[in-house]
Amino acid sequence: MIRTDFPIQLVSTGLPCIIVPLKSVDVVQRCSIDPVQFKRFLETYYKCNLLVFSEEESRDPNCLRVRVFMSVTGFYEDPATGSANGNLAGYLLKYRFFDKKKIDVRVNQGYEMGRPSNVNMAAKLKDEIYDIRIGGKVQLVAKGDWLSSD
Repeated sequence: MIRTDFPIQLVSTGLPCIIVPLKSVDVVQRCSIDPVQFKRFLETYYKCNLLVFSEEESRDPNCLRVRVFMSVTGFYEDPATGSANGNLAGYLLKYRFFDKKKIDVRVNQGYEMGRPSNVNMAAKLKDEIYDIRIGGKVQLVAKGDWLSSD
């Protein structure tokens, strides 16, 4: 279920997460967390998110399926995560996941929770400097206005 050709690693470009490469989209889809065990892990080892990913089984070789399980109590999964996908971009470059120093990847996230999101990841590694750009479209679930406290 877990790929052994790439490491499980704590990665941070600002907000840390543990990245776990999985063998298939089916395995990503079947992932779940035990909130009690996850909380124990966070308190014992690292205060971070958990990102699992696999290559999409499609014609597009530059597409990943991602799920991000949150370290914030009450919100166990995030449908679109810029910071965690930034960490993933650095990971993909460091370990030459696509066998390149420059990547342009689409990330499908949030499908398992009914909030499909497409995140675009463009990144390059040159002279040990990571240039990572994350963007895309998400599903709007709420809208509001800032109110003055005056």
